[in-house]
Amino acid sequence: MTQTGKTAIRQARVPWRFVLFTVLLADIPLFHLRFAWPEAALLGFVAAALVFFATLVPLFRDGNGAIREQAERNDPDQLISLAITVAVLMLVLFGVGFILHGRADAPLLWQKILVLGTLLVAWLFFNMVFALHYAHLFYAPDRKGEYRGGIDFPGERQPGYWDFAYFAYTLGMTFQTSDVEIHSPHWRRIALVQSFAAFVFNIGVIAFTINSLSGG
Repeated sequence: MTQTGKTAIRQARVPWRFVLFTVLLADIPLFHLRFAWPEAALLGFVAAALVFFATLVPLFRDGNGAIREQAERNDPDQLISLAITVAVLMLVLFGVGFILHGRADAPLLWQKILVLGTLLVAWLFFNMVFALHYAHLFYAPDRKGEYRGGIDFPGERQPGYWDFAYFAYTLGMTFQTSDVEIHSPHWRRIALVQSFAAFVFNIGVIAFTINSLSGG
C-alpha cells in the first residue's frame, strides 16, 4: 500500500471515544419512553457527553510521556470534528429552543435546569473536541519525523492534554489566546473557527439567561 493510501486510511479512522459517543446518542429514544422528545434529546446528549468525558480521564492522568502516540488515536480528522460539533450544537439548540418557546406553557423549573445543564455540558464538549484536535495538530509528524508544533507554550517541557485544554477553553471563553503564541497560519484558521463558534454559542447562553430571568 502506498504512503498516500495509508494516510487516507489513518485520517478516515474515527476514534473509539467518538464512536461510543455516537452510539450512546442513538439511545435517545430510550429517554423518550419517559420524557417528551426535546427533553429526551437533551438528556441523551448529556448522558453521552458525560461518558465521553469519563473516557478522557486516563489521557489526562497519564501525563505527557505518551501523548505523542495518543494524540493521533484520539483525534478525528477536521471534517469529522466539524460534523460532530455541528450535529451536537444543532441537537442542543433544537431541544433548548423547543423547551423554551415551542409550547404554550412556560417551561417548568426542572426543564430550565435541564436546559442550563445541557448548555454547560455542550460548551465543555465543544471545546474539548478542539483540545483533542489541537493535540493532534501539534504532535503530527512532519517530513523529518518530528512533531509539527505551531504554537508555543511557556516553559521548557512538552505540552500535554492539560495544556491543550487550557488553550482551547481560553479561546472558548475569551475568543483570544493568553500566554500561548500561535505561529502557524493553519492554527490561526482553526482558532478563528473555534472562536467564532464559541461566540455564537455564548450569545445563545446569554439569551437563555435573559429569557429565564425575565420569566419568558
